Amino acid sequence: MPIADGPSGLSKVLANIRACMFGAWTFMLAIPLFIVMMSMALPVLALDKFRRLAQHFVNNLWAIASTTPFYSVQIEGRENLPPASTPAVYVANHQSFMDIYSLFHLQRPFKFISKTSNFLIPIVGWSMFLTGHIMLNRVDRRSQLKCLQSCIEMLSQGASCLFFPEGTRSKDKVLGGFKKGAFSVAVKAGVPVVPITLVGTGSDKVLGGFKRRVFSVAVKAGVPVVRIRTILVTLVGTGDIMPSGREGQMYAGRVKIVVHPMIPAKGMDADKLFLILVIVWGAPMIPAKGMDADKVCAEARKAVASALPPELVGSDSVTDSMSFA
Repeated sequence: MPIADGPSGLSKVLANIRACMFGAWTFMLAIPLFIVMMSMALPVLALDKFRRLAQHFVNNLWAIASTTPFYSVQIEGRENLPPASTPAVYVANHQSFMDIYSLFHLQRPFKFISKTSNFLIPIVGWSMFLTGHIMLNRVDRRSQLKCLQSCIEMLSQGASCLFFPEGTRSKDKVLGGFKKGAFSVAVKAGVPVVPITLVGTGSDKVLGGFKRRVFSVAVKAGVPVVRIRTILVTLVGTGDIMPSGREGQMYAGRVKIVVHPMIPAKGMDADKLFLILVIVWGAPMIPAKGMDADKVCAEARKAVASALPPELVGSDSVTDSMSFA
């Protein structure tokens, strides 16, 4: 008998309380850390204008300290990450407000793209500005072009960039079509693309197996089915940490980040490399140099999709547009 997936009334109340606690905790942490960032701002700008590693260290510390009391993060394929000093374009699926928080657990100094209004958020938005994250006005074509140019400049100066190629958070957890902005940047800058799959920030697939195992054991022990469902959904919710569109609710659980394996480009021409990328299951850190944006985009999406359940893969359409947080 299947487990009920919908959160109960009590589960929603607990999720609302947990979300309030998380908001208060992360903001409380942000205030002293922002003061530290302010104190470092001028020296960092003078000595490390593009990468701003000191500010990134504070970002990582803040995100990890914020999330650890509320959910765990499992990283699969950490050995596939390029060195922190290697510029790369990181691309990931986008399910939840918690995606950025979770990706900071990778401890890589990437710049992410975010809409201009986010930079106006007190403390948090100002910290984004100090770290050098990149602003984008969605409706202004000139802003989009400037954003692309800023990303290429960042990469040429040794800083990495993070993109969500779907362009926005998925409303139904299904992987959407990718926009080519990230891949055009990678091709023009001649840097590798690192595909990453996030599971559990806004998808219930991570905890599904756990719930089924607990359900099976409890049934064998004679616990009433209705009671099991109530306990699981109340304590665990649906398995989403923070579903898209329900940012006022935060459920218990864990997040899995899959970093896909790398294929070195050295000594290969673009055609040979592309054939290998098609043959190998999953997808690599994709060396964009010498490849066109369409090929890079298609292979990156295949990589991200490889770690998702089939029902969450969605359309593989590609559009000529930007991708941002």
